[in-house]
Amino acid sequence: MHIQWHLKSKGNMSMGGAMGWESQSSREALDPDFDFRPEMAPTLIGAFLGNLNYEANPFLRTPEEMRKLFFEGIPYELP
Repeated sequence: MHIQWHLKSKGNMSMGGAMGWESQSSREALDPDFDFRPEMAPTLIGAFLGNLNYEANPFLRTPEEMRKLFFEGIPYELP
């Protein structure tokens, strides 16, 4: 699955700091057989984020770890 996010950092924070969304796209945007429309992107990305499982995936941080690293918002949900 390919998800591309262009993020800009807020403040002088290291990896895991608060981020802001500039643009977003989903793998469906690149699938020639999918009738993708740009207004669908938030729904598709929201579904992807909603299916992430930090307990089963050792590469994802827990919501607590993300908050300690100054993450703003609700972890694994689209703002």
